[in-house]
Amino acid sequence: MSIRKIVCGHDGSEDAARATEFAAELAKAVGAEVLLVNAFDPLVNLGAYEPPYDFGEIRRDVVRQLESEWAEPLRRMEVAHRCELVEDTPVHALLSVAAREEADMIVIGSRGLGALRGTLVGSVALKLPTQAHCPVTIVPRP
Repeated sequence: MSIRKIVCGHDGSEDAARATEFAAELAKAVGAEVLLVNAFDPLVNLGAYEPPYDFGEIRRDVVRQLESEWAEPLRRMEVAHRCELVEDTPVHALLSVAAREEADMIVIGSRGLGALRGTLVGSVALKLPTQAHCPVTIVPRP
């Protein structure tokens, strides 16, 4: 099996940052492209803003963060990559991008910024492998 395209989920968490580092290293080694995907939910970000809320501004801010800060490991390792913000749940967002792009692998962190932060493995990490058309790599915590 050759790896040409890797979809990597990023939600701003430390685990997602580790997953992006892993995806960058793997992509560099095999010459693959990485699609860095954020499943956007504007309500998750409301705490950082004052009312009245401008959801367009919130979306633009997350895109900027995705393309600059979160994609930094990909740029640093000079890996071909694209960033995409998808307004959907994390599982559906990653599955839809992976299917559309005919990805060879999905990479995620073991835990994200979800509601049950105390659990060892997040709900996305539990659901995604059972629904994906390609292998899913879950990058563990150190």
